[in-house]
Amino acid sequence: MVFWYPKEEPVTTLKADTFPAFIEKHDRVFVHFAAAWNGYDRMFIPHVVNAARQLVDKIHFAAIDIDVKENFNLCVEHRVSNVPFIAIYESGKLIESGAGYDYGMKRLALLTTKLH
Repeated sequence: MVFWYPKEEPVTTLKADTFPAFIEKHDRVFVHFAAAWNGYDRMFIPHVVNAARQLVDKIHFAAIDIDVKENFNLCVEHRVSNVPFIAIYESGKLIESGAGYDYGMKRLALLTTKLH
């Protein structure tokens, strides 16, 4: 479980079995594939939380712990090779994905500007 996201924040912790329904249910989804041991993920989290607060009615935010065994196949399907890894969905379809802190920060800035 992605334990470092505060439960009261608008970021939903998903696992492989809850992921498909969440993606299908929401029009836009920003997914942060992360690892607790990764310093860049820890630095990235406050920015995700801030964006989730600002865009609460426009896009849903979720997190996947890459170190949870049952999430392994989901990570392979998304070709997660580095974290932070970001996947953005619209209408149930993956529209963009990429890895790295800089990539994630650019995506958050773009979404915040576009949707705010």
